[in-house]
Amino acid sequence: MRRGTIAALVIYILAINGSAFPQATPSVPQRWPSLVDLFSENLVKVVEASGNGFSSIKGAPDPTSSGKGWFSTVGLPSSHQCLVWIHRGHSRGSRYSCEMVNFHDAQDDYRWYLQIVSESLPGWTKSDNPDTSSKTAKFTKSSLHASVALRLTKPSTGGYLLYLDVNP
Repeated sequence: MRRGTIAALVIYILAINGSAFPQATPSVPQRWPSLVDLFSENLVKVVEASGNGFSSIKGAPDPTSSGKGWFSTVGLPSSHQCLVWIHRGHSRGSRYSCEMVNFHDAQDDYRWYLQIVSESLPGWTKSDNPDTSSKTAKFTKSSLHASVALRLTKPSTGGYLLYLDVNP
């Protein structure tokens, strides 16, 4: 097709449609999921996966874990790293653990994540364990064997680390 023909075709389409591109219904949802929605959705997936020892979300092995840890295929938004831990012989069971990224003050982040986890797990019971070296909020539900814990620890090297753990 020659350039003159293409130009004439574009002008014709513009005259008919008002645009060179056909009008289509957008396929993008009206509301993008928020960080809280994604966090809640993925946390529920992890809790469900705890019923099978996290095997459904166990990804590639973590080379630094001595054969006990695997990268999880389900992460939590704003987490640094999420791992599935399965100890040999299942002596200590299995666990899902995420190191959460601290964008601000660790104490504020702890309160923020505590609110999100609480909202993500309606009907679960929360118990607090304030300690001098760490702060832990544990969530349990009598009909499930899983527990979810949000841990704020202060390592001897200084600073704070924030973790979210799920245990079957």
